[in-house]
Amino acid sequence: MTLRKNEIVNIAVEHLNRSGEAVAFKENSKIIVNGLLPGETADVKIVKPGKNVNFAKVFEITKASEKRTSSVCRNNSCGACELLCVKYDHQLEIKSSFISEIFGSHVAVEPSEQTHYRNKIILPVIRIEGKLHIGTYRRNSHEVTDWLNDCPVIPETMNRIIAKTKELLKLNDPDGKTAQLFIRGDSEGFQAGLIISSVDDDIIQALKDLSESDLNITSTFYSIGSGTNSVLVKDPVFVTGTEFAVLKTDNGIYKVSPQSFFQANIFTLNKILKKIREVIGSYTEPEVLDLYSGCGVLSDISGIKRTCIELNPASFMYSEKNDASQFIIADIPEAVSRIISGRYNIIIADPPRKGMDSKTLEAIDNSYADIFIYLSCEPDTQKRDIGYLKNYMVSEITGYDMFPNTVQIESLVILKRK
Repeated sequence: MTLRKNEIVNIAVEHLNRSGEAVAFKENSKIIVNGLLPGETADVKIVKPGKNVNFAKVFEITKASEKRTSSVCRNNSCGACELLCVKYDHQLEIKSSFISEIFGSHVAVEPSEQTHYRNKIILPVIRIEGKLHIGTYRRNSHEVTDWLNDCPVIPETMNRIIAKTKELLKLNDPDGKTAQLFIRGDSEGFQAGLIISSVDDDIIQALKDLSESDLNITSTFYSIGSGTNSVLVKDPVFVTGTEFAVLKTDNGIYKVSPQSFFQANIFTLNKILKKIREVIGSYTEPEVLDLYSGCGVLSDISGIKRTCIELNPASFMYSEKNDASQFIIADIPEAVSRIISGRYNIIIADPPRKGMDSKTLEAIDNSYADIFIYLSCEPDTQKRDIGYLKNYMVSEITGYDMFPNTVQIESLVILKRK
């Protein structure tokens, strides 16, 4: 069956793909559409017909699933939270099915707080016909959805900071120098930054005014952007307050540079930290090697000796130096000899989404470590990497809901030497 652009057809959704999109078939034509659940029927409008797959948008839901719920977000065209219309217990079921399929056995996903959980956000800032927009990119596009209402997944104070920044940029940035707004923090205070094309007195004044707006802002900065959509902060110049945000976990309190990585959901991070403490605490005289360590939060446990290796020097900028902790700035494959020569009995790794390289995996496999704790934001690459390890066996797999209302899954695998 050949479908035409703007044609309206009725479909019955069969399943969701890993991107959270509904998949349906009309005779032999595959249709992909956002915002529907398995078992639902709907009239959809074809927006992009194709030979093998057609993309559509919802025109009208004709039969709703009992697992659907009213969205708590009023920024209807945002689309960043693919599962926001799904009851939370079913969100966990969906994610459990995704990760279970990857690993070939049932994997439960630990729940999180569903709203106000993010401690960091970077939003595009753009002017369209003179009107300032701050929001998120629409799904599969470079168009920015202007947030006219509060976002439910960030703290209320962050929403106030966004609104105040919009107000100040309307006055102080008429030429549209600002490309992105950075906010990080929680109850300990917030750090706010502007990623800009060039700096002037008005931009600096906007940051000063923001810091004085009674919004618990402890730090402001600007950074000259790269001209791309990159969310990495380069060479921040601090205008007011401290040069860091303060984030508190069950393992400790951390001063975090805007250039360094820190998990965005501390509620879920604390669940992961509890599991890691249990594993390490069961071991006599643990010596831990923490790879891709970021600020070293995962291995920051009182009374243990550890070595943290991380490529980004900003991660260790405010780390507390002591006899129990060694911090090494290095690319992991270049430092891989330390894995083999060091008498570490536990290795922790939290690599980027792309996973780990073969050289590092080989070194871990041939190390002295009895336990390998592997945390990943991409279970597919995690499963691939584990397949390279011949001397370890999987002891436990747990999924964590680091980003509720989205399809993203954090996966913790405990491996033990055979």
